[in-house]
Amino acid sequence: MKIKLCKGVGFNRLREYGFEFYPTGIEKEIEYFTWLVVDEKTRELNIRTPLGFTDDLEKYREYYQDLLDDKIIEIVKG
Repeated sequence: MKIKLCKGVGFNRLREYGFEFYPTGIEKEIEYFTWLVVDEKTRELNIRTPLGFTDDLEKYREYYQDLLDDKIIEIVKG
């Protein structure tokens, strides 16, 4: 499962949802040392924990559900 920004959604729109621009990417802290990260090249949403990026995106769904509801991001199979 991959999560990507919907077509037509600009990076500046993410600021409305608490994301900030950093040299490492576009990020939003969701828990202590845990961030939602949007890759600028692939437009994929990832979750970075202290142990690295997680593959279990469903576990953190409550933190990005508002983005899904507002059609900012979409779940892509594959």
